[in-house]
Amino acid sequence: MKTKYFLFICVLSFFASQNLWALDPVAPRAERKYGELTVQTPLASDVCSIKMTKDKNRDAGIDYQQSFKPGETIKIPVGDYELKVKLQDREWTTQVTIHPTERTDVKVTGYGNLKVNSPSPNKDTVEVATLDGKVISTFHPSQVKTLPNGTYNVTVKMSGTSITQPNVMIIPNTTREVSAAF
Repeated sequence: MKTKYFLFICVLSFFASQNLWALDPVAPRAERKYGELTVQTPLASDVCSIKMTKDKNRDAGIDYQQSFKPGETIKIPVGDYELKVKLQDREWTTQVTIHPTERTDVKVTGYGNLKVNSPSPNKDTVEVATLDGKVISTFHPSQVKTLPNGTYNVTVKMSGTSITQPNVMIIPNTTREVSAAF
């Protein structure tokens, strides 16, 4: 009989404590109007901007938009937003919903980085081409280039000589390094 009461009290206390684990019931009312957003991008130099798309606040004449750096956690009003991330020469866009007192983490998908090591990074040139030969990017090895995911042929042109590294895979949110030497 004592074990039944003990079990009943344990189960009752478990269900009674469920509300304590949720953020909304215990958060101060002023904080329930806001959520947090963090964005991860391939490069720290990317720029993020967010703009409210639809919400009762916007209908009431409150329009919210903000620019911020990747990895930075920002506090913003609850609602639906359009998130734009300006990559080096591309733009990535997605819809984001911010919930009260919760942090929303967004990871930019579909892009990775290419870093090329060469003897003269400021003089040499890198050409990135698709497997069918279409050149999609040209840059100096002194910079890290953000590219869409995929497999590419990378050609490094160094003082009259060129070296091609075929089938270089760009993987999401990683930096692929290629070295070119004589």
